[in-house]
Amino acid sequence: MKKVFFNFFLVILFISSTKAQWTLLPFFTEKSLNSVFFTDANNGYIVGDSGLIYKTIDGGLNWFPQVSGTGNMLKSVYFPTPNIGYAVGIWGTILKTLDAGETWSPQYSGNNYNIVSVHFTDAYNGCAVGWDTYNGVSIITTNNGGSSWTSHVQVGNLLSLNSVFFTNQNTGFATGPMANSFIKTTDGGTTWNLVTPFPGSFLKDVFFPTIDTGYVLGAGTYKTTNGGQTWTVANSSNGGLAMYFTNSNIGYVAGAHGIITKTVNGGLNWVNQLPFCDTGSNNGLNSVHFPTTNIGFVVGQSGIILKTTNGGGLGQAENDLQKEISIYPNPFVDMISINISVTYPIHDCFISIYNIQGQLLFQQTLLKDKTEINISNLDKGIYFLRVSNVAINVVRKIIKE
Repeated sequence: MKKVFFNFFLVILFISSTKAQWTLLPFFTEKSLNSVFFTDANNGYIVGDSGLIYKTIDGGLNWFPQVSGTGNMLKSVYFPTPNIGYAVGIWGTILKTLDAGETWSPQYSGNNYNIVSVHFTDAYNGCAVGWDTYNGVSIITTNNGGSSWTSHVQVGNLLSLNSVFFTNQNTGFATGPMANSFIKTTDGGTTWNLVTPFPGSFLKDVFFPTIDTGYVLGAGTYKTTNGGQTWTVANSSNGGLAMYFTNSNIGYVAGAHGIITKTVNGGLNWVNQLPFCDTGSNNGLNSVHFPTTNIGFVVGQSGIILKTTNGGGLGQAENDLQKEISIYPNPFVDMISINISVTYPIHDCFISIYNIQGQLLFQQTLLKDKTEINISNLDKGIYFLRVSNVAINVVRKIIKE
């Protein structure tokens, strides 16, 4: 009975999540976009290679370049208030704005390390981490809004860190890519200790949606429900590089090959939302941020920006599109036909078939508006047929008799 319930849950999760709605926003650069942060649904910032900083005031419809004053790669951006923000990057680069990104001023970090992640608990208290070729881990903190930064001794033999997150002014966590490279502070970043035992390695990101519930992204996904005292293994989120949770249970991971995955049950299951063929890009996705429960943004290599306005769920446009795609007969025996209205483009469109576990079983390019495929090799049962390209993303349940 438990197995039946589990399979039924997977079916519902797969149906609701694979009908995802992410829009590829126009953005004219080939440079890598490394971090995104929104202070509300309309006002947001992107930083990237060659000192790139862009701002939007209309939810990503238009992006305006900001004068960063540096040509160094920027790796992370964070705004503790709507007006005060920080951007960090290689060679010890720290920039600060007091006027919502209109102007940016350099801050003295005290070193020339590569700073790759920054987090503030308020306008004054913050921490940034990174690495240096010769000195290993870089950890710097400020308690005066960046007027001065203090370097801290590295922990053990750690070579690098790539993400930092504080749950309050005193307690913070940082992750690194090597084995045994998850560290914790309880004094605002002055001293750090290895979190042991920890069930994973090759860690890329850390995020706490609440003070008690937190996630670490690495070779797998790891979770705590007691503020980081103990950690358990959650199911893998498949090649993720960055994550964001809108609450304790609903989270998103973006990463290699343009993949976005979503969980609605606290990491128990992760379902593919957006294979790379839907974005028109096989580029990696570097950062994800949700200013509201449903509005989210993802950025990545070659200037890619994606947006959802419904938490990656099925939107009205896709509801209308569902009516324009016919899949028959259903149930079927050996052959099934897909008919698409000529209203919608079929360029670079794929037909994909998945089982109820979400595994891809069949895929081919759709070259005309009516296609018949032979899938007689499939066993009897329930499957999901997906028709997708940059303009189309429709999933239907099909039954083989």
